[in-house]
Amino acid sequence: MNILAIGDIVGEIGVKKIVKELPKLKEKYDIDFCIINGENSAGGMGITKKIFDSLINAGADVILSLIHIWRCRRSHKCR
Repeated sequence: MNILAIGDIVGEIGVKKIVKELPKLKEKYDIDFCIINGENSAGGMGITKKIFDSLINAGADVILSLIHIWRCRRSHKCR
């Protein structure tokens, strides 16, 4: 089993890059499972449902978060 773990994605540029490149990486390296740290993806302050959905649709299987997720009030809409 091939597992890909991606560290902190920060801001719109980071999200766009992952959304663009993740499907290619998964195919190239035959990735079975992808874990992404998304807690700073909304400009370094949490994650939004839109970002969450775009990362899942790009091929993430798990999106991690720690305490930073609660910095963005929009994050509460993900629950």
